[in-house]
Amino acid sequence: MARRLINLAVGLLLGGLFLFYVFHDLDLDGLKSSFARADYLFLLPYAVSVFGYHCVRILRWHLMLQPLHRFTFGRVFQIASVGFLSILLLPFRLGELVRPYLAAERGEVRMSSALATVMVERSVDGIVLTLLFFLLTANAPFHDNPRIPVDLTTIGLVAFLLFSVLLVGLATMVLLGERAERVAGRVGRVLGERAGQRLAGLAQSFSEGLAVLRGGGRLGIFLLLTVAYWSINGLGALLLFQAMSETAELPWLASYGLMAVLGVAVMIPHLPGFVGAFQVAVFVALLMFDADISKEGATAFSFLMQGTIIAVQALCGFPFLIMGKVSLSLGRKSDEH
Repeated sequence: MARRLINLAVGLLLGGLFLFYVFHDLDLDGLKSSFARADYLFLLPYAVSVFGYHCVRILRWHLMLQPLHRFTFGRVFQIASVGFLSILLLPFRLGELVRPYLAAERGEVRMSSALATVMVERSVDGIVLTLLFFLLTANAPFHDNPRIPVDLTTIGLVAFLLFSVLLVGLATMVLLGERAERVAGRVGRVLGERAGQRLAGLAQSFSEGLAVLRGGGRLGIFLLLTVAYWSINGLGALLLFQAMSETAELPWLASYGLMAVLGVAVMIPHLPGFVGAFQVAVFVALLMFDADISKEGATAFSFLMQGTIIAVQALCGFPFLIMGKVSLSLGRKSDEH
């Protein structure tokens, strides 16, 4: 409960600060003008790209679940679509728990094992994003733009170091394999028998989530899907740049810089729909590649991007909820919670 209250307070505080930063000096007439000049035909191919990386991400998670249970792709698509929509709609990253909960709902896998696959997925994505963030923020032509309110290079370095430690941890878990549970138990027993048992159980679940990284063939497919996921993400953003005169001349590298900054920004506690954090991240990312871009143009672009993403996720997820294919009733339990 205390942790949730802290997340709530942090999320509300940061969300309020982000919204203030975006809107306190925003020229609403300039914002309307940016919307009026936009070419909305580009939203359709961008929506197709969003659906494309949505499917690739689900395919990757389907691969991760196979060592735990032979889910059909159709079932995983239903669960993941509702889960991804929940991440957008629920505050403070609570939506991250929906996918593992739904995967474990029928007792086919343990909740902790399903949660471990999500943790592994997010860890790998975090490593990719922070590497991109570090490289692009350090080499972007205007990374030291005085209009950017934070030191992006320092943030990128800190994030990269943190996820480098995480990468070492993942590699160690993969190498230890079944021995990870015994090692974790011994370490935990320094703090007491109960702590040892809990840490051993956590290591076992996490080890199961890492199963996809142990076979050479599965690992290759996993990495290929990860590259495809982020490549489509960046190409989609590059395509959407063409919708607005303010962003049409940005280089292709800016689209991946945008993905990196957005990815890092949404890791923190947020308001529903990433409102505020999304707008600030887009503005800051675009400033790295166009020192003179207006806040109004960047904000209009952010709303077009954000609105399209939410619309695609809603079209993918809501039908399964309405038809009863997926239930979010928290009254049911899997065989282990």
